[in-house]
Amino acid sequence: MTPDVSIVICTRNRNERIKSTLESVFENTWTNFEVIIIDQSRDESTQTAVQPFLTDPRYIYKRTTTTGLSKARNIGLSEARGKIIAFTDDDCRVSANWVEAVLQEFAHYPAVTSIFGRIIPGDLPNAADLSESFNFSQAKRLQQVLPIAKKDDPAPHLFKENPNDLGFGHGANMCFRRSTFSKFGEFDEFLGAGAVLGAWEDRDMGHRILLGGGQILYSPDIVIYHDHWREWPEVKKAYKNYAIGTGTAVNKYIRSGNWSSIGLLFDWMAQLGVRQVFSGIFKWHSWKKTYIGLSQIIYPWVGLIKGFKYNIDPAKKLFINEKAEHAVYHPATDELIDTKNYLK
Repeated sequence: MTPDVSIVICTRNRNERIKSTLESVFENTWTNFEVIIIDQSRDESTQTAVQPFLTDPRYIYKRTTTTGLSKARNIGLSEARGKIIAFTDDDCRVSANWVEAVLQEFAHYPAVTSIFGRIIPGDLPNAADLSESFNFSQAKRLQQVLPIAKKDDPAPHLFKENPNDLGFGHGANMCFRRSTFSKFGEFDEFLGAGAVLGAWEDRDMGHRILLGGGQILYSPDIVIYHDHWREWPEVKKAYKNYAIGTGTAVNKYIRSGNWSSIGLLFDWMAQLGVRQVFSGIFKWHSWKKTYIGLSQIIYPWVGLIKGFKYNIDPAKKLFINEKAEHAVYHPATDELIDTKNYLK
């Protein structure tokens, strides 16, 4: 039987944490789905953790030596059989009616090509899943002051006229008609977690859809819970990658002839930069939030300049360059590097 929904979950070195994600999918009220797990881990611990789920034929596991979230998502696309393809992350838990809500919203909005859902901050992980040095009080504070991938608007909203309006949500809770990718292209493999040009692959995908005349729905009825397990170094790194990705994406759009996309850069710096600086000083009294705000003003320019190092396909609005084939993770620091430079 062809699944109604193909659920793609990309993972890397999350071993025990991904179990909660898979269990939440298993408990869904709608059962005609498949789960495609794309594993980019450096060892076999994640494979061992997901092994009990693979006795269910709906769960499909694929190990890959590739790097980067977008590349993993594109591999998941190639494996998916459903007409609807949904994505969530390996540190999230989906609601019990998540699959059913996805199908209902696509049926209710036949002109919509993609839907982004509600993302609610979840609980802190169990102590057993974390290192002994994990600071729970600090993580709880960061969850409140600097939430990552939060989208909790209570009202639905249709995006279709302004391609620079990218407030539809985040990649931790997004779903597409299969035809979306044949019309607007797949994920840009130079963007996203673990990619050489920073994060922002979800907004990039949405921007290309809107530029091409597609429609995106934000639905508060499609709910997931995003567990906050990051401490300050990880939060700082994540926001830096977002900022750099913003600049590199805008670089790509401008070089593709979409000069109006420069507005994305200034809107990001205003909303995520200037606004956070003032909020950090006057509302939260948090130097960390202020620091993050300043980084969202500085690092987009770094990304804008960095993007010139890579070629683009202006028709598809995608980065193209052989350097991506040489990108690997440093064996000691686990940072993404260019092996051409590393081996010198």
